[in-house]
Amino acid sequence: MVFYLIALLSGVGLAVTGSLTFWPVTQWYDFYIPIVLFIAGLVAGFCIDWIFLDLSGRITVKKGVKYDKAYKFNRWCLNSGLACIRRLALITCKVKGKNKMPKNRRFLLVCNHRSNFDNFLITDKLLFNTDAPFVTKGSNFKIPLAKFHMHKCLYEKIDRDDLLQSLQVMKTCEERIANDVCSYCIFPEGKRSKNGKVDQFHEGVFGIATKAKCPIVVATTRGTEKVHKNFPFHISYVNFDIVKTIYPEEYEDKPLKVILSKNYVN
Repeated sequence: MVFYLIALLSGVGLAVTGSLTFWPVTQWYDFYIPIVLFIAGLVAGFCIDWIFLDLSGRITVKKGVKYDKAYKFNRWCLNSGLACIRRLALITCKVKGKNKMPKNRRFLLVCNHRSNFDNFLITDKLLFNTDAPFVTKGSNFKIPLAKFHMHKCLYEKIDRDDLLQSLQVMKTCEERIANDVCSYCIFPEGKRSKNGKVDQFHEGVFGIATKAKCPIVVATTRGTEKVHKNFPFHISYVNFDIVKTIYPEEYEDKPLKVILSKNYVN
């Protein structure tokens, strides 16, 4: 929200001051002047945001260091940047079921995967002030600006083709949840669904919850797959629902796939 406001204020400020000083509006047909100034100020504002996120990430994150705790400043930078992108992408989100989230407990959040915007939505609308990073593919660690802060937010990179590496990541997530370091979010399908239907789960990811003995938050998104088609001329209306939180006493000695299949809504 802060980064978005900086850009808006920059645009409005330049449009007002510029129209009154160095590029004055003197005739009715000069209406285009404040519009041009607003756009220029908006772009300048986003450039300021970009520079701040880049420099703050480069300064605070040491290359090659494996961090063992989440840092609030980097979480704020990353999540604020994601929130800004969500607004720029013209995504309007309706959230249901926030009251079903576990209170004062670490958890594993699982959700269907329809678009690259899924994690933006989850982070901005549900987990903005919560240490709940994602387990994600390695290519996401190459995203400009975000890649620096992701390390200090304890995002974990997983290689789906490397079983041993995947198991090590799962173990790391399990230990951090059990030791109250952070929660984790994961897409159990392992990839985006291109047809909108829920693909088969990789059941191994649920071992994080069973070993850490933490609640499993079951969530669904609907509509994020339309964002790329709608932008920039149409608003995307997205639904995000917390379907249920499954506590350890509910899933002990029961097949997780059976439990989740009853509560996971496409």
